Amino acid sequence: MTAALGTLALLLATLAALGGAAALLRGQVAGRPALVALGERAPAAVFAFVTTAVAALEAALLRPDFSVAYVADNVSSGTPLLFRAIALWGALEGSILLWAWLHA
Repeated sequence: MTAALGTLALLLATLAALGGAAALLRGQVAGRPALVALGERAPAAVFAFVTTAVAALEAALLRPDFSVAYVADNVSSGTPLLFRAIALWGALEGSILLWAWLHA
């Protein structure tokens, strides 16, 4: 469940970013302030979706939910809670997600 939620959140974040950029461009070219306003609100949606993805991965790490490949590859059942919590940036995929979240 958390893997599906995280994947969906990242997909929606990508769509919000691309849609926001397209709305800004179209609004500027066509002189439509409603599209510009929509594009200006897109970063808030991107932040919300990326935050959801980070929360889903962190929840999977803290459980630990070994059905998530990232969790299975980076933690074990004997890993202490503190180390499971900070395993978010323990591998490439988690680091990229963390940086995307910090830049959102």
